[in-house]
Amino acid sequence: MVHRLEIPDERINPEQPVDAVICLGCGLSPDGTQASRQSASIARKGLNLYQAELARCIVLSGGNGNDGHMTEAIAMKRLIEARARNVYMILENGSIGTINNAIEVLRITRQHPEWRSVALVTHPWHARRARAIFRYVWHGSGIEIIVIKARSSYGGNCQKRFRHFLSFLVWDLLGWSAFLVRRFS
Repeated sequence: MVHRLEIPDERINPEQPVDAVICLGCGLSPDGTQASRQSASIARKGLNLYQAELARCIVLSGGNGNDGHMTEAIAMKRLIEARARNVYMILENGSIGTINNAIEVLRITRQHPEWRSVALVTHPWHARRARAIFRYVWHGSGIEIIVIKARSSYGGNCQKRFRHFLSFLVWDLLGWSAFLVRRFS
């Protein structure tokens, strides 16, 4: 099992166009008014893929709104709208956590039976766990999932666990362990 964690299964860009790019939100700014640095880099990567015609749609996924109005998905949408016009976006605002992201976005894909492949864009330290969770939840869906890493700096996020690399690493390892326990229990 350990050797599987060392397999580099993430890509810089899809080799072929995909039906949708799924951008997983990663927090809001400390004041809760815009995307965190991590969410912003994820949204920019999704937009870059869309503008390069490597995806027909961008799905923005993430709740975690502090005030009930601003969510990660809305913050990423605003960032994309400030950079480009006429971008086909679908918002998923209700999920909190990667497992909920996978469940809620799977519901969206069922409204698009023509979709056969997606690119999952997330933070580098979240990529392997996100891939494992999405593949587990989406098992049997017939949709190919590839993972794209969006590079960003650490820190500056309203979520304390993201302020330092080490705390983010510990948090992500705990999340990965919890997923494995739930999966094999």
